[in-house]
Amino acid sequence: MAGTTQTVDNRNLPMSSIDSGLYFERYLDNGYQQTLEPRLYYLNVPYVDQSNIPLFDTSIPNFSVTQLFRDNRFVGKDRIGDTNQLTFALTSRLLDPGSGSEFMRASIGQIYYFEDRNVTLLGGPPETSTQSDIIAELDVNWGPWQGNIDLQWDPSNNRFTHDNYFLHYKTDAKHLFNIGYRKRLVYNSDVVDIEQTDTSFVYAFNRNYSGIARWNYSLKDDKDIDTIIGLGYDSCCWAIQVFGQRLIRNSTTSDDAYDTALLVQFVFKGLGSLSGSRAQNTLEQSIHGYTDIFQ
Repeated sequence: MAGTTQTVDNRNLPMSSIDSGLYFERYLDNGYQQTLEPRLYYLNVPYVDQSNIPLFDTSIPNFSVTQLFRDNRFVGKDRIGDTNQLTFALTSRLLDPGSGSEFMRASIGQIYYFEDRNVTLLGGPPETSTQSDIIAELDVNWGPWQGNIDLQWDPSNNRFTHDNYFLHYKTDAKHLFNIGYRKRLVYNSDVVDIEQTDTSFVYAFNRNYSGIARWNYSLKDDKDIDTIIGLGYDSCCWAIQVFGQRLIRNSTTSDDAYDTALLVQFVFKGLGSLSGSRAQNTLEQSIHGYTDIFQ
């Protein structure tokens, strides 16, 4: 049987961009240094039909301050987005002049489009909006405390499309606490896509024993997403950590199918773990700021 071949187009796209910014600073009465950093970024990428190029792993990333200055609105090389746009962003920081550490950083920005965007992932209609959502981020570091607020505002419909609030506390690997809330709407809709709370901690009760837990809960679906609870024992020569995890298989479906696992990490000091790295990797992915407590 004779086969067929698909001709894949080549792309030769000229990209032009201009990135400019200013940096202002002043010293406050409390000794901190404050900066004001306006930035303008112009990007022009012409339209080229790419529908004959296979789509493998390219996607649209979550919108953030970093995305304001990307030269491609897609992640991956299967699609290169056409655009004629101007980004305006403003950042302000509070710095400790003695150590150079950053106490606070606040950023806000928006993209203005001069032309429609014709390259889409699934061959849909062009994007015709003349401005992006307004994105704002606030990060505060105060000793062991860290706070993060991420907001995305849709000026066309006067609503928040994303809002995240997180508070972190960490003094060392055995004493940390996280609590947060995240919400996201379905694109161009009032329907809630994600609304979750996320709480976790690692706490050493004494020199030898420590506890660990995480509870990720969906307010939208009224069900648990990820639950972890466990104990660790650490002595001079060896250590062991045992915890159970109950993880939902697919948070977007109506069924409540969960995967349940019991994970054990056993360590001989100086020789490393005898039980692999799955337990440690699970905790690092699930708990913000977690590092190996047996190091």
